[in-house]
Amino acid sequence: EALGRLKLLRLPPLGVALGIYLPMSVILPTVLGSVIGWFYDRWARTTANPEVAERMGTLTATGLIVGESLWGVLFALIVWASGSDAPLALIGKGHEAAALIGGTVLFLGIAAVLYRRTITVSR
Repeated sequence: EALGRLKLLRLPPLGVALGIYLPMSVILPTVLGSVIGWFYDRWARTTANPEVAERMGTLTATGLIVGESLWGVLFALIVWASGSDAPLALIGKGHEAAALIGGTVLFLGIAAVLYRRTITVSR
């Protein structure tokens, strides 16, 4: 609040609250997505049809979010049916950091492929 009154910096209260409340495993992808979205929107404004490029980027991001939500529901069903808390685990216990890094790399790869396709469609 003091920084806002001094006209130095104004942080959105909801963003600060989410950053304080949610764990880093949720916040990090959100921040990465925001940064990637900023770069994408900056690029989209330089295209011949910026409105279409921005719309395609929004649709791609929305598809990733909806797909993750649907997967969460399906995975909950798999957990319930199997009775195991990690029915699809590829890496054993004690290697959670490797799984987190691998999942992040896989996500970024999928996002890169989808956005590359979005870029070629919007040209």
